[in-house]
Amino acid sequence: MVYLACVFLRSPILVADIFKWINNGDFIYYRAIKTLDVGMKNRLPARYNLALDPQILLTTEKLQKALADTVTYYKASTGMDFPTCNYHLWLYRFVRDLNLPLEVYAATLRLANLLDIEFDLANQSPQHERLRALRPPENRLLVLLVIATKLLFPSDSQDRTPRRPIELAVLGFDWAAWNEARRNMVSTRTNTTDMSYNQALRTTDIDVVSMSEDKLDQYMDWYEKVYVEEQPKDTLKQRREAGFRSAMYRMFPVSNPANAGDATTATIKEHTGSTDQDNAIKSSQARLRPLRVMSDQAVEDAYATVVRPGDHYERYRETEELTGTAKVLYEEAASVVGMSVEALVQGVFAYEKRLEEWSKRRDVEDRDYTA
Repeated sequence: MVYLACVFLRSPILVADIFKWINNGDFIYYRAIKTLDVGMKNRLPARYNLALDPQILLTTEKLQKALADTVTYYKASTGMDFPTCNYHLWLYRFVRDLNLPLEVYAATLRLANLLDIEFDLANQSPQHERLRALRPPENRLLVLLVIATKLLFPSDSQDRTPRRPIELAVLGFDWAAWNEARRNMVSTRTNTTDMSYNQALRTTDIDVVSMSEDKLDQYMDWYEKVYVEEQPKDTLKQRREAGFRSAMYRMFPVSNPANAGDATTATIKEHTGSTDQDNAIKSSQARLRPLRVMSDQAVEDAYATVVRPGDHYERYRETEELTGTAKVLYEEAASVVGMSVEALVQGVFAYEKRLEEWSKRRDVEDRDYTA
């Protein structure tokens, strides 16, 4: 419901964003029953306890399925139409989060136009029904972005020669610098990120024994936040028990003062993350270099053999085929929308086949026109 409200407000919110908020405890989902008034909990039917205190970990796939079911319900029962998602801002986020050149933005939109890909929630075309990975609109957009990146900036060491200086593929991209920037960002993110609900709920007794002091403090903070409840003090006995618990908490503090969340700390963390992102983008963009341009006539006059943008395009049908920079690109792209690498590989391969079919039809039409 929250996600659909964001769609109507034209906000560029992803399913992965809501999943992240749930995982970080910023969005009430796990232990939601704790937020209810005691009087409500005492009168709550038993079947609602499980719904308000889920024991199964949520995944983006389950969230997307629930979203699709909700959209289908509203459309079938009320005839409600949902607007097209704000995919332009989605695409900007994808390009920024992946530190890719801005040329990828324009190329992705061109591919969507060529293949007649739409980005609305109620799109149930046969192509999307056959492949589950392509049903969510953000997944479709990300698949097109990966294809555009592979067309404009192949990850192999071979340079392509564009025909005109106005082509999107007129610049060469330094994938080694991109890899280095991504590694630095992942390292910083790993060192500053607190324990999520997903990590905490998967923690076992063996994990606790081998935890570092910082991780153990984070786990205890999470446990206190989720499971320690303050009971009402309606009777003298309850007030005495509450006083005893308060005294115990003072003797054995669980909360970590260094990690106490206030507005200032949150702002600093957010600002620092934004600065790291900006530095990574500047680092990778600074390595762009112009490529040599040769028209078809110049190549013919020089009796030269050149490789054009789009030539020797590599397609991957299975995850095991991914290696090197291509593997990193697929993994990083999949993490943006919370889909698996396997699903991304399947989606990219499916749209690559559609693009190949479009190219063959265009060649036939060109030959017919020439004849």
